[in-house]
Amino acid sequence: MVKNRVTLPLSFDSVKEFDEGFERKGENTGHFFSITSGVRVGQRVFIRIHIKGLEFPIFLEGVVAWRRVQNAGPSMRRGIFVQLLDRERARLDGIVTFLRKDARGTRDRRRFERLPLFTDAEYATAKGVFKSEVRNISQGGVYLRCLGPLLSIGAKFPVTLYLDGKSSKAVVLQSRVAWIDMFDDNKGMGVLFDKDQPELKAVGRSIRRIKKQLAILAK
Repeated sequence: MVKNRVTLPLSFDSVKEFDEGFERKGENTGHFFSITSGVRVGQRVFIRIHIKGLEFPIFLEGVVAWRRVQNAGPSMRRGIFVQLLDRERARLDGIVTFLRKDARGTRDRRRFERLPLFTDAEYATAKGVFKSEVRNISQGGVYLRCLGPLLSIGAKFPVTLYLDGKSSKAVVLQSRVAWIDMFDDNKGMGVLFDKDQPELKAVGRSIRRIKKQLAILAK
């Protein structure tokens, strides 16, 4: 896993509770946490979300918008407020839409092109092999949070995925960098898999497993 980062846990008993668990105020959409230590205003953090009945966690990223070290009345408790990044606000709505399919069973798949997945990965560069973590996956690629150096856009390299956890059999896929995020310790790469490689079958099986879990949860 990527080290030196703060991950804040959240648990919900249902998709409805998850949907209602975030304050939606436009750019100020986020969640309040009753903690005051270990974080600072302006710090980027991950929110690790577990929903009852869902096999894997969902991750969202935000910034600590404010911090209150003392209670100032019933409606002003001590704690921090994590404001979601712009792209994560869109992901939040997309995830909820996917989980809460309508009466006909249709889903807004275009807004949820990648499925949430959190597992270990490794990627090879000219400087060696480095550990990373997958945050989401599609049949065509993954998003990697990287501990080591980033590659250039368009660079080709092999990525090793542990689709069912570190103890599972590794899947090595030939890939290339589609885009990069160079923000401090949270740097990462959007990765596209090369087409027509047999290893994509393992990715497909993992995606079908995730969708099955999502479908069960959405009932």
